Amino acid sequence: MSLRLQQPRTGAADGGTVLFEFDGHPQEGSLMLQSVIGTTVATARWGPQGAEIITPQGTRSGARLDEVATVLLGQSLPLEALLHWVRAEPWDKAAHEMRADGFEQLGWTISLEAWHERLITARRPARADRPQDWDITVRARLDEPTPAQQRSGR
Repeated sequence: MSLRLQQPRTGAADGGTVLFEFDGHPQEGSLMLQSVIGTTVATARWGPQGAEIITPQGTRSGARLDEVATVLLGQSLPLEALLHWVRAEPWDKAAHEMRADGFEQLGWTISLEAWHERLITARRPARADRPQDWDITVRARLDEPTPAQQRSGR
């Protein structure tokens, strides 16, 4: 998974590539992020009791995974929805609009143009009324087929 942040007002950019291992399902599970050399960057766990993200700097807890991710990253990253998006499906808890190349949801455009390679791209432009917002691009490539892909033969 790669994450790229760009501040449209100043042109500043940040980002990087991490390996991710997802275990569970969107309602309860864990997500481990590792650097390309295998160092654990963060581990997220969530379930009905709440969510936490553990990093070398400490643990952040909250009622929802998205709340914890926003505190950690300083930007809104809908991790709950992303867990559905990497399966090439809209999140079932928010409205979406289908497009020829994917769908739009929560202000993000999810491109499935490269889904045949198990690659998704999610982009969210910065909101003009929020100067602290950054343009965000997330690219995720799945190494293993999802259960839906296995059932459909994709």
